[in-house]
Amino acid sequence: KRLKRIAVNLFYVVVGVILIALSINMFFLKVKITPGGVSGLATVIYYLTNISVGTVVFAINIPLFIAGFFAFGKRYSAKTLFATLLLSVVLDTTTFLPQVTDDMLLASIFGGLLMGAGMALVFKGGATTGGTDVAAKLVIKYFPRFNIAEQLFFIDGLVVITAMIAFRNFDIGFYSIITIWISAKVTDLLFEGVGFAKAIFIISD
Repeated sequence: KRLKRIAVNLFYVVVGVILIALSINMFFLKVKITPGGVSGLATVIYYLTNISVGTVVFAINIPLFIAGFFAFGKRYSAKTLFATLLLSVVLDTTTFLPQVTDDMLLASIFGGLLMGAGMALVFKGGATTGGTDVAAKLVIKYFPRFNIAEQLFFIDGLVVITAMIAFRNFDIGFYSIITIWISAKVTDLLFEGVGFAKAIFIISD
């Protein structure tokens, strides 16, 4: 049972990471949409320095990985390190993939759906891809009344502001906000389930 659970979690992480990387390279990167988090910041740095997104993602994640190691232990950190390394590799090896659409609205919507699904799978596998994922997990660890999607939405919003300033383009920021909102909702839905409950009152003699 333990080996089966490990294999299932590993499958979730691998598939989730691939979906995230595809969403960036096929929907976001070429139109400069910044989907928040480290990947969004890496997009800005890529256009300013021409350093590959995968390399920047890995470099930024190093201090956050250390924080996750102390907060969540070796097992969690091992999964996160694996996911982070895999994301960096897949990002840099799939840059040849074509842009699916040049329509920024369509890119933000469908890219957000794909990224949200990928994030949820990674979380289900008991890991994160580093970056703001770790930050969100740290907040939830000490303040459990906040859910993952809410934390990611707040932190990633700060990255979007940075992108708007760097690119001097408000439209990119607005489309990026759409992407983050959709991604957060999909993550929340797939990871935590539908947020409602049913109550039945039976009044009888």
